[in-house]
Amino acid sequence: MSSGFHPHRPNAWFDTTGLGALLVAAQLLLVGSMGNPAHAAGEPAEDFLKRLRAAGYFDTAILYLDRLDQYPGVATSLLEAVPLEKAQTYIDAAVTARSEAALDENFVAAEKQLAEFLQQSSHPRRSEAQLQLGKLQLVRAAQLMSGKVDDDKRAKARTSYLSAAKTFDGIVEDLKQKLLPMQGQKINAAKEPEKAALRDSYRGEYLQAQLNAGESRRLAASTLSDPAKDGKVLLEEALRSFTDLSEKYDGYVQGAVAMLYRGQVLQALGKREEALDSFVRMLEQSDADPLRDAKFQAISGLIQLYLTESPAKMNQAIERGQPMLDGARPDEKRTPAIQQLRLDLAKAYLARVADKANQKAVDVKRAETESRQLLIAAGKVAGPHTQEVETLLAGIGISKDASVALPTADDPKDFDESLAAGRDLYQACEL
Repeated sequence: MSSGFHPHRPNAWFDTTGLGALLVAAQLLLVGSMGNPAHAAGEPAEDFLKRLRAAGYFDTAILYLDRLDQYPGVATSLLEAVPLEKAQTYIDAAVTARSEAALDENFVAAEKQLAEFLQQSSHPRRSEAQLQLGKLQLVRAAQLMSGKVDDDKRAKARTSYLSAAKTFDGIVEDLKQKLLPMQGQKINAAKEPEKAALRDSYRGEYLQAQLNAGESRRLAASTLSDPAKDGKVLLEEALRSFTDLSEKYDGYVQGAVAMLYRGQVLQALGKREEALDSFVRMLEQSDADPLRDAKFQAISGLIQLYLTESPAKMNQAIERGQPMLDGARPDEKRTPAIQQLRLDLAKAYLARVADKANQKAVDVKRAETESRQLLIAAGKVAGPHTQEVETLLAGIGISKDASVALPTADDPKDFDESLAAGRDLYQACEL
């Protein structure tokens, strides 16, 4: 087991595609997914291509890549990677797409280009392209599982998730063969920087592929009506992968995040105490930026377990979850993990409302306000949580399009009530 988490280790980046959020997952395909192909001084192709993408000129970027072999001085390595660069361009375009049809069209085009590139069996960027293809298959499955989902969509999503698992399994095997000769070698990074960088790159891709393979199986199981029963084999396969990663590689982001996925699988299998332990261990990880999203998901898992106990531990759920939500940064407040946390916290507040006999009147009133605000806020962001949010809002007599009313209350009796009222007002104004 490694000695601790090091967020700046090479290739230690966090992928949230397993968590089912379409555009966030697509954006993660953008970050760090493509390498840095060399180019000759005669044609600054790579830099120009990046500028075209950054400006949103995706059609122009595709035309430029089509004509790249006509420009002098372009490195052979970049010319051979044209399909890979096209795939990245289509993914960039998908992220900015304004409709589901345009999103899917770009993803299909990207997948086609990746398949074309992978026909090269010995290209040095092959494993990178395989990883990209697997993540793209995950995103397309998440697309099918967003909005209103029927049995046909579930079946198609399951097929895509299983295809992704197969892709990641292939990456794991390919990289294992590349890493085996490096075992036991004492590589001096100062004297052999290229060799050390290659080893670190292979190791990072290997861990990411293993993590994604397990998550693909977990998500495939989640498309079944009874995952614990009908998807038990998939869940157990995923659990073995996550256990191995979380115990052996906890010093890497992939190993740390595997602890979250491990808890989610254990929760799906009905192993409450083990799931609880995994979520707590995830929350005990260092406060590193790459782990923030995973920690939001872990606290959601913890709340879900608290609320299914008998009697429900809604107070503990609120005490653990509310500070996490309050600490969310502005750029995190529209992420899928935050919407799920809002939903789970709203359930905890609704449980407090239902427990009027054992609660103070002021706490019940505050719980009603909190649950309403949380549900309305979560409902403003589309995602797999939307249907459940609408159901809960309807249950308390509120339309999903309702605006958030500013909280009202009697004059506070003491400082604590005044502070609570101020927080209610602040949160309402944020929505």
